[in-house]
Amino acid sequence: MRTILYILNTLAIVYITQLEPVYARLVFPCFDEPTFKAKFQLNLGRPSEYNAVSNTRLIRTTKEGNNIYVDHFDVTPIMPTYQLAFVISEYQARGNHSEFAVLSAPENYNYTEFSFNVAERAIDAYNKVFDMPYKNLGNEVLLFATSGWFDDNAMDNWGLIILSEKILVQKPGYTDGHANTEFTCLNIAHEIAHMWFGNSVTLSWWSHYWLNEGFARFYEFFLTHQLYRNYHLDQQFVVDNLQRILEKDAVAGSLPLTSPEMSVQSPAEINNQSNAFTQDKGASIIRMWRNLMGGENFRESIRSYLKQYHLQNTSPTDLFAHLKQNWPAQPEVDLDTFFSDFTEQVGYPMVIVNITQDNQKIILHQKRFLYDYEDGSDATLRYTIPITFAMNLDRTYNNLTPYTYFDRNKTSIEISFEEPIDWIILNQKQSNYYRIFYDKPILTKIKQLFSTIKGHHIPVENKAQIIDDLFHFAKAGMIDYAEVFEFMEYLSTEIEHIPWRTAYVGMEQVVRRLTPQQLPHFEKYLKNISYVAFNEVTAKSSSTDSVFDVYNRNLFVSWLCKYQNVNCINQVNVLF
Repeated sequence: MRTILYILNTLAIVYITQLEPVYARLVFPCFDEPTFKAKFQLNLGRPSEYNAVSNTRLIRTTKEGNNIYVDHFDVTPIMPTYQLAFVISEYQARGNHSEFAVLSAPENYNYTEFSFNVAERAIDAYNKVFDMPYKNLGNEVLLFATSGWFDDNAMDNWGLIILSEKILVQKPGYTDGHANTEFTCLNIAHEIAHMWFGNSVTLSWWSHYWLNEGFARFYEFFLTHQLYRNYHLDQQFVVDNLQRILEKDAVAGSLPLTSPEMSVQSPAEINNQSNAFTQDKGASIIRMWRNLMGGENFRESIRSYLKQYHLQNTSPTDLFAHLKQNWPAQPEVDLDTFFSDFTEQVGYPMVIVNITQDNQKIILHQKRFLYDYEDGSDATLRYTIPITFAMNLDRTYNNLTPYTYFDRNKTSIEISFEEPIDWIILNQKQSNYYRIFYDKPILTKIKQLFSTIKGHHIPVENKAQIIDDLFHFAKAGMIDYAEVFEFMEYLSTEIEHIPWRTAYVGMEQVVRRLTPQQLPHFEKYLKNISYVAFNEVTAKSSSTDSVFDVYNRNLFVSWLCKYQNVNCINQVNVLF
């Protein structure tokens, strides 16, 4: 058993279990695999000064003598061995031990109200989204216990979720800022999602771990966005998840979402499945499917999937069958191939966009994107690619329904227009999993558009996408960095957070390589492009600040003062 033992400020000892993925076998003899589900009834002995909680409600407590008591817990639902959990501590409960509570050290009790309220809102939202209330899954109890030390942020044991203290405890003036509360919301939503994805419906083997983690990450962002719109998590997902995994998924070490079962056998191989691919790529692909088939169709697919496989194990084909039942008939696509391309293959494509001289036709080619085509990766892989776009003749920026699919067996496709177009932007809201390489005339038109008032209507996700793509094309040696910085001159009129955040992530990789002779030029460049955006928020906080105002201020002050911007330094000196 991996028990976690730590000392609080009061020197109280806390015992916490962590059995995922293959450590239940160290607690009791068992077939420690996800398909060998069982019901458990736990009896825990403890000293009288401690209390104990487990997956289910406490039935009774008996006295054994010598200051030892035994707590007897109700039978669990049928579940995988790694879901068994218990905590022995001096914790105090906010809420009811037998139903719903947040458990923490007594000195932290007054700082758990926010996390308690978040958990209440999240469970209520999930009950409605899945049309399958938590209590109907087979367990009446849902507890959240803090851990002062934890390898991971949290563990989704059925009925007893264990989370790090930084998630559940918000101390005024110290750990209750926007970034802290956002972190709390996301992690609580993630772990509650596992009550359905992982606990009620469990993967059949670790080789498709994304069936658990991809969905938990997806709902972590998009259900929380429905509850707390001030964080704009639908936009942040693009930077924090999609763009982050696109970088990892373009090298020889890329992993498919679904691995061959025989390649995941040893404990080390199983542990390796808990990675950025299962979460970030899994959620990014799920987001793509949801947007292509439409929210209502997606919701119906997920509801039917969860109901059919309640208390059972599944593989990806079980999920795909439910998605196919609700997938729109038009435009036509081979769904088996489409699903396989982005789950069983590694990597992703780059769509190359060229325009004819009369500006009435675009020609698309595809190629797997890699930073180094000599690194041993299979550069011949091809994908079924959903094509969405907006242009000056049709500015439906929020229409994520595909115009067509780029068949993996075709070398190119052409899209014609009745009139010449001024500009075109593909992959609406960076909804789909690929990069776009525009030829120079199109990119020039896009930069001009972004610099005008009309450009303010372009989704921030698309602005961030183009900036991110350009940085990575330069990293791959496909363009010069000068072209990236030339395009980013449009930021002199940009005040939105998401494009700026992507720009700073990209610039961080570049400035490390600047020589002392180049730094003054970069400082001047940074001053010119950030003048408007920094003056919008300034260095001084305000009671009317939005979340993104605060995040922008943190970015600009950090960068501008670091690179000796006089305006920034003067403002900060006054505040200091």
